[in-house]
Amino acid sequence: MAVFQCATGMDVFMFYSNTIFKAAGLRATTITGLVGVVNFVTTLVGMAALGYFGRRTLMLWGNALMALIMILSGIAQLYEWNTLMVALVLGFIGVFEITTG
Repeated sequence: MAVFQCATGMDVFMFYSNTIFKAAGLRATTITGLVGVVNFVTTLVGMAALGYFGRRTLMLWGNALMALIMILSGIAQLYEWNTLMVALVLGFIGVFEITTG
């Protein structure tokens, strides 16, 4: 479990989220608020989903979704689609918190 949490790349997204959000024109307070709300809400959803789906199912689907989001964020970064990058970073954080986190 701990290996999957470390190997997902969540630390990279959290570290570079400020840079990505600032490139999209957002301020530091907005960034902190968005990430905090997404973390809080998706943690609550994750607790409910854990009881319903089970840990294994969440881990399999979550890692697949996070891999897809990483591929899409690489493409968005390549073409400098900053708004899409913000959505993908928040989506990655949400998927991580629901499934792996």
